[in-house]
Amino acid sequence: MTPGIQRFFQQFGIDPRKDGEVWKAAEYYDGTRLYIVDYRFVGNIQDADQLAWIEIDDAKFSLTNYPIYRYRR
Repeated sequence: MTPGIQRFFQQFGIDPRKDGEVWKAAEYYDGTRLYIVDYRFVGNIQDADQLAWIEIDDAKFSLTNYPIYRYRR
């Protein structure tokens, strides 16, 4: 993991050593594989449901407000 990606994770309090959900999303004709990893963290993005793709080194990241738990009122 590059220092830039480490700083990105630290900014949001994500520990990439902890469990994340990994899945292969695509495999291209040139042999390139696209994997997606979901890390969960507490909090939400203000004034948006999703942040556009953020490119750091050879990786792309997106942050999404995805409610895993719904609270009853």
